[in-house]
Formats: sequence, structure tokens, C-alpha cells
Amino acid sequence: SFKTIFETHVNMFEYYIIFLTFIKIIVKNFILDNNLPVILIESEATYLLWIDCSKICLDTDELCDFIREKTGLYLSSGKQYGESGKSFIRMNIACPKTRLNDGLNRFKLGINLYLNR
Repeated sequence: SFKTIFETHVNMFEYYIIFLTFIKIIVKNFILDNNLPVILIESEATYLLWIDCSKICLDTDELCDFIREKTGLYLSSGKQYGESGKSFIRMNIACPKTRLNDGLNRFKLGINLYLNR
């Protein structure tokens, strides 16, 4: 029935909101615990995180390419969203926790390699 379908979708929507909130907390704590020189921008609306990398570089195209080349982690430069996004990266967190942890460790490795080159 329509009622059952609606209730199922509402419950799934609530589940995804809780899941994304949990994942965002994991990312935030990882950044803080590892003293990464980046800032996670708080958001409620998306599974694509905005991460401010202005303490590392002013244009993240090179940083994203470097991390991809050295670690295999694909990140998006915020520059594709306009000039004001060029010191940000976008990270997709719509994935299982094991993949997220792998990505965060690659991100940390890539940042450290970039800073020490």
C-alpha cells in the first residue's frame, strides 16, 4: 500500500541522515586526531564534504592530482564549483565505514607527502 511505501521511505531517509551524521563525525575526529592542517566545513545536506585546504595550498587542483597519483584516492577540487572553491576539496563519504577508513588513511598519507615534498 501507499502508506507502507511512504513509511518505509521515511524510515530509510532518517536512516541515511543518521548514517551520514555518524560518518561526518568520524571524518571530523580523524582530522582532529591526526592534526591535519585542514578544516571540515560543517554541513547537513550532502554526502560530499567540503574540506578547507587553504593552510596547505590556495589551489587544490594540484593537491588532488598529487594525492591521486601518490595514494590512488580520488578527490575533487572545489574549483569546479567556482573560483571561491579553489582552496577546498570535495570528499565523497557515501560508502561503507571500511572504505571510508581506507580513504581517510590515504588522505592523511597524501597530505603528509604533499607537505614534505
